[in-house]
Amino acid sequence: MNEEVIKEKIKRNEIRINRHSDEIDELKIANIESKAELKALCENLNSLTSMLKWLIGTMITTLIGFFIFAIQKGIF
Repeated sequence: MNEEVIKEKIKRNEIRINRHSDEIDELKIANIESKAELKALCENLNSLTSMLKWLIGTMITTLIGFFIFAIQKGIF
């Protein structure tokens, strides 16, 4: 009787370990997917930052050009 209880506990523990192993595998896969998405997001942010720098530079250049034009025409 004692051996039966021990065997049942061992079997139950093996089942638990296998379930935990499956859950760990799923978490690893999810982690890999998250890393890939995060890397793509960082690349997109770098691209967006570069575009914003160009936009701000263009706007400042246009504003300076407008002030030069306004001074030449006597608006200011």
